[in-house]
Amino acid sequence: MSISTHAADWFSQIDHQLQQPAVRALAYAIGSPALLRHWPDEFAEQAWLQQVSLFASQQWQQHFQDYWPRLLKLDRDPQPLLTHLAQLKSSRLGLYFEQLIGFWLTERDYHPYELVCRNWQQFSGQQTIGEVDVLVNNQQTRQLEHWELAIKFYLGDADLTLPQHWRGLNRRDHLQRKLQRMLSRQFTLTHFADEAISCRKLVLKGRFFYPDTVPPAAGLIDWLDPDHPAGYWGYGLPAGQWLRARRPEWLMPDQLPMHVNGLADEPATTITTVVNYHAAGLYWQSYEPDPRSAFVLRMPGHAPVPYLA
Repeated sequence: MSISTHAADWFSQIDHQLQQPAVRALAYAIGSPALLRHWPDEFAEQAWLQQVSLFASQQWQQHFQDYWPRLLKLDRDPQPLLTHLAQLKSSRLGLYFEQLIGFWLTERDYHPYELVCRNWQQFSGQQTIGEVDVLVNNQQTRQLEHWELAIKFYLGDADLTLPQHWRGLNRRDHLQRKLQRMLSRQFTLTHFADEAISCRKLVLKGRFFYPDTVPPAAGLIDWLDPDHPAGYWGYGLPAGQWLRARRPEWLMPDQLPMHVNGLADEPATTITTVVNYHAAGLYWQSYEPDPRSAFVLRMPGHAPVPYLA
């Protein structure tokens, strides 16, 4: 089967053709569209907007297509990827995402980037003042680029056109605060090894969850990429069959069965664990998932939603 060139098909492409969980997560990290099309209006007068750009979803689609043959090979033999991921000692999704992007960057035959360093710490005397996620040499533009990476899952409420109304799983976290912090504090590096940094980019991926009382309204929010991964949240699961995600499956679910006879009847062919469906967390539909078949279940009176192993 040939790869689809339509952005809306990326999820089905992965789900139908890749089986290994880590390879599926890697494919998500590369192939998923960006969350933002441009900066929200609330940041229009910020000076750093002239210095930091966003990856366009079209760029990720091209990288996904170029990398697809390698993903198929890794699905048959995932050991190089598993060895790389085994170096990670944390279960945090942000670090997992960074490790996946880091693996892709080491695969020089499939993109124009030469990895210079990852997680490089900045010092002032003996004090650490910051850390750079990624530095790459772009072989096409001949520029040294600084990337900051983030994978975020935000639940929207009230006025969805305002970035402060997209809140994270930690009640103190919201999109406006995250962008302000990243862009004002994490792009201060001007040179590396006497070479000027010519380009700064924010890689922001993840998923936005809309209240289950309204349909996703990407067309009404001009700063969101129209193809951004989306889902719903609410206080009760909709009718249907659902599987609760393990932590790594917040990126991409393990391969799901075509049919499940009830929430508690898990066929031996699926890796996904079915647990108490009254528990807070992220759930995937248990048949033919698509980019919008994810649901975050919250408990009344409990604002945060744990990632849950």
